[in-house]
Amino acid sequence: MTPLTTIPVTVTRGDTVLVEATASNYPTPDWTISFAGRNQINGEATATTNATANGGGAFLLAITSAATATWPTGPLNYTLRASDGSNSATFQRGVIQVVPGPGETSISTAQQIITALDAAILARVQGDEPQSYSVEGMSVTSMSLSDLRNMRDRYAALAQAEASAASGVGTFRRILNRVR
Repeated sequence: MTPLTTIPVTVTRGDTVLVEATASNYPTPDWTISFAGRNQINGEATATTNATANGGGAFLLAITSAATATWPTGPLNYTLRASDGSNSATFQRGVIQVVPGPGETSISTAQQIITALDAAILARVQGDEPQSYSVEGMSVTSMSLSDLRNMRDRYAALAQAEASAASGVGTFRRILNRVR
């Protein structure tokens, strides 16, 4: 597999990502480079990979297919950091769009959050989860039912926008008016 020269804009879940990176301000072998990914929707860390020196002052960043198979579909923020043991510097940031692998259905992170919010709303309505409680002098207050519903509405709008963008349909709305 021939390494890419830049971090790809799109990665298919389950694909190997191989990038040969040159960081002239952070030469090998004194410096090491690491890749860190974080889901843009929920902030969850998804990947951390160290690049190896590839000779000639370049680094080889290899993200395995097993690692990308665990990435959620949707936008993934990434950073490339260099370190020499006592100093660290972030020298590149970007966004990778993660798309479903072959045979996978696309369930966006927004849709996954909607599912979790639906479960929380149902638990609250059924009385399974109290809004607040106290144990040994510590009190915990959960989100109100109206806050859960508002958050669900925001993520539903985001999921709809993602679905429209993925299908190539714009987000135009029909405006009706009456002419006399």
